Order: sequence, then structure tokens, then C-alpha cells
Amino acid sequence: MKKNFWRCFLIALFMAFAFMAEKPGINAQAAAGFVKLNYDGITRAGGRYFEYKGSRLYYGSSSSNINVWIADSVYDVCTDGNTVYYVKDRVLTRYSIPSGKNSALKRLSSRWNWDVSTVYGKNIYLFKADELLDGASTYVYNTKTKKLKKIASGAEIEYRSGKYAVVSQTFSTGYTDRKISIFRLTSTGMKKVKTLGKCLCPRVVKGKVFYMKYTSPKSRGVALYRCNANGKGIVRIGSFSAESTYGVVEIDNYTVENGKVSFFYHGSRYTYTIGKKA
Repeated sequence: MKKNFWRCFLIALFMAFAFMAEKPGINAQAAAGFVKLNYDGITRAGGRYFEYKGSRLYYGSSSSNINVWIADSVYDVCTDGNTVYYVKDRVLTRYSIPSGKNSALKRLSSRWNWDVSTVYGKNIYLFKADELLDGASTYVYNTKTKKLKKIASGAEIEYRSGKYAVVSQTFSTGYTDRKISIFRLTSTGMKKVKTLGKCLCPRVVKGKVFYMKYTSPKSRGVALYRCNANGKGIVRIGSFSAESTYGVVEIDNYTVENGKVSFFYHGSRYTYTIGKKA
């Protein structure tokens, strides 16, 4: 069973008892290039719209007409609107929307679970691990050379903005902070350019990286930060108190508009004015 299934299950369970999250809409992060599809809600990429309906993945020409089936039970999917990459039965697969055809690119080791993290140039970045996240590593498959190689141990690309990626270098199945770094994607793999340290809830919104950090010994205080995609220009936006002494913090979505950033936490909306900071 995939790592992200357990992550999503834990988040859903916690949200059911701890707080009420904002209903997702169309993924505002969609932009030129490859994007990762949302499990919930609709993702727009390359003029097309993608949505999971149960375990089935569909696409369409508008958000109200998503009815063309792509595949069943495929997760951690990346697309630019024309080409879709996913792993199915441990085979890296490319689906062409114009032709409606699947192509098997690479059979992967059956010992591990594999997910598509992102696509950059001719490189498809894959995350490999077992159910307990043992052996967690990032690999890259080059569609020109048709070679697969490991480029980072104990690392997973979580989010992407242009040629930069937000990478988790420690893992947990709960809501604790973890080491986050910024990497630059290259023709041969990726290179670290900035270590942000132990962070919570990193997300990329409108090309900026938002993340949180605990500020007190007992993890009650939490501060919200923002930086550029390359890790420069770090700004502390504001802070708040977690609901319990050992605060559990999981923010599913940041909304940035009209010079403000907001998010839901424990049923309350938190809003901070950031102006030109964002």
C-alpha cells in the first residue's frame, strides 16, 4: 500500500475529529509545465481539467465536463495537460491524451512502492519506499537515455515551482516537523540550494513557498514563513498558538490573494496581510 494512502488516511482521520477544512476547488497552482494532480478537487493543467472520481481518474475540456477515463487506481500522477505519467502495477507508464494510448516506459522493482514526484525536461522523478518508508529514495528516469538512477537517499520531492523543488529529507507518519530543503532540478538530477530546517506544512502557492515552524519548546507556538522558489527572501509573516500543549498542526491549503494569505486550522480561518511580501 502506498505511503501517500496512509498519509491521506491519517490526515482525513485527524481532520474529522480535530478541525473542519475548506472544501477544495480547482487547483490554483496549475501553471505551465507539469503539475501533480490533487486527490480531492479538480486540477487544471494545459487547458484541461483532471479529477478523481472514486479510484478512477478522468479528464475533460472544462471543469463541468470531466468524463474521459484515463486509468483506475493510479496515484501521484503528473501531467502537463497532454501527457500523463503514473506508475501502475510497478510499471512507469506514459498516457498520451491526443492519441489516447498508454506506453510502458520502465518496469520497476517489485520489492518497493513507486510514485511519480514530478517531471522536468526529459527527467521523470520517482519516489521509492516501502509501507514503513524504509529505503526511501528519489530516482530519476531519463526518457532519452531510458536509464533509471538513484539521485538522493532519504529524500522526496513534495512540491515544485519551475526548476526548483521542495524536498523532504526526513519522514514521519504523523504531523511532526521534518527537515525541508530547496533543490534545483538539473539535466542529471537535482542539487540542494537551501536548507529551510525543520518545517511543517510546506506548500507552493503562486510560485512562492509557504511553510511553518514551531517556535516554543513545547511546540505550542507556530510561525508562518514565506520564501521565493529558490529559498531566498525568507520572510516571517505571523504566528499563532496550536490548540494543545503539544500542538498538532496540519494545514491542507493556503490561499493567497489580494495581498493576504489565509488558511483554516481547527475550524477557524487565519488571515495575514503580506502585501508585496507575496
